[in-house]
Amino acid sequence: METGAVAAMRAYVEAQYEYRSAHCNPKGQPVFADQLLKLKGLLPDDFIAARGPNGRPYHGYLFMEIQKFDNGVPVDPSGDFAMCATPAVYGQTGYRTFIVATNGLVMGVDFPDGRRFVDAYPVDPMATIPSWLIDPGDPEPDPMVDPKTGKYRRDFQGRIVP
Repeated sequence: METGAVAAMRAYVEAQYEYRSAHCNPKGQPVFADQLLKLKGLLPDDFIAARGPNGRPYHGYLFMEIQKFDNGVPVDPSGDFAMCATPAVYGQTGYRTFIVATNGLVMGVDFPDGRRFVDAYPVDPMATIPSWLIDPGDPEPDPMVDPKTGKYRRDFQGRIVP
């Protein structure tokens, strides 16, 4: 199920960039979505329903926006976004918690004390204890990506589909 969670995080990144191409703040500057719910129509409804500790798991994971960096600076939607995915049932649906931010790198770590959401995105993920490891990609093809085009599959309304 971790493979599905990583694929969902990658779809989240693509949806954020699509959202940014169509939305601006009052100053006319492009912005990312500051809430998962704002990506409705770009991501599957089941993904959006997996938000927070009481969400319905999607690919065995729950998802939550990260609101600040570990240096205390807030995540500013005019230039950044960050997301965390944690196993719904540690040990059964997954072991690693994943994070992703604007750079699109999905990183994961197995917390020794089990699952948890990350409150702050690490400014230097490799310097944290335990270290976040960059997910090198899936050993199998991403089921959300069309193998012919290399792009995320979409339904007739343009939403990314699993």
